[in-house]
Amino acid sequence: MRKITKNTLLNYIEEYFDIEKNVNPIRIFDYNNKQIQKGDIIYLIERDIRPKDNFALQFALKKSEELNLKLRIIHPKINYEVESKEKFILIFILF
Repeated sequence: MRKITKNTLLNYIEEYFDIEKNVNPIRIFDYNNKQIQKGDIIYLIERDIRPKDNFALQFALKKSEELNLKLRIIHPKINYEVESKEKFILIFILF
C-alpha cells in the first residue's frame, strides 16, 4: 500500500467522478406507515452543515414543498476547536 504524504491528498482524487443528481429511493426508509397530516418537516443534522450535495436535506425540502409545511433544520450546538469553523457554523445557523 502506498503511503500518502501530507498535503498531497488531492493527487489521489480522480479528476472526473460520478455525482448523484437525484435522491436515490433506495436511501429512503419509512419510519412508519402513517400519513403526514400536519406539523413541520424536521431535518436533524448530526454532523457538519452541508447544503450542497445533501440528499437528505433535498428530500426534506421537497417534502415540505409537496405538503406545504414548514421545514425546520435542527443542528446541535457544538463548540468546535477551530475558531473559523465555529464562526462559519454560527453564521449559517443564524442566517
